[in-house]
Amino acid sequence: MRYFSLLSIVLLFACKKQVPASINRVNPQQLEVLWSTPIIQDETYESSYSMNPVLYSNKVIFSNEHTLDGYNAPLLFLDTATGEIKDIWNDYSHENPAFINESVARENEYLILGGHVSVNCLNLITREAQWRGPIGDNPPFLYIKNGFVYRGVDYNFGSSFNNSSAVLRTPVESRSWDTVYAFDQPDGF
Repeated sequence: MRYFSLLSIVLLFACKKQVPASINRVNPQQLEVLWSTPIIQDETYESSYSMNPVLYSNKVIFSNEHTLDGYNAPLLFLDTATGEIKDIWNDYSHENPAFINESVARENEYLILGGHVSVNCLNLITREAQWRGPIGDNPPFLYIKNGFVYRGVDYNFGSSFNNSSAVLRTPVESRSWDTVYAFDQPDGF
């Protein structure tokens, strides 16, 4: 019993959460808004699905599911200092999806955008498509690890005959999909 009590006390001290001294807790009311930029032109909409903002160089990049300045579902490049829209991109290969967090991944200067039927890779330096193309009708989820983009695919997605799937990967800088793992279940999932 003493051993258990002593072990419990040691574990309690070992598991105590340490708060680093360098954290500066700021009262939100003390924060100052540096800029505000409207990104929705149609006033009937109050909000927009969007990916989390991506910081690259002196730009903040995010998406808008609505039309802005004639661009459908654009990516917006805003100056981090002024909030001014510096560039708009929507040169998608097959669709203009509303990107959310799980369908966007970034490595270095490449921003990967996963839609349901295609994947687009945007070069953030040139702001042009590095590569893009179809991938089949699947959920848009992406993952990046060690210079590769990973994407799961279900063959016959949405069908009662859906009995196989695979994990594909391609180097971030080029569209060259390779099968990492394939799964086939004759009886379905």
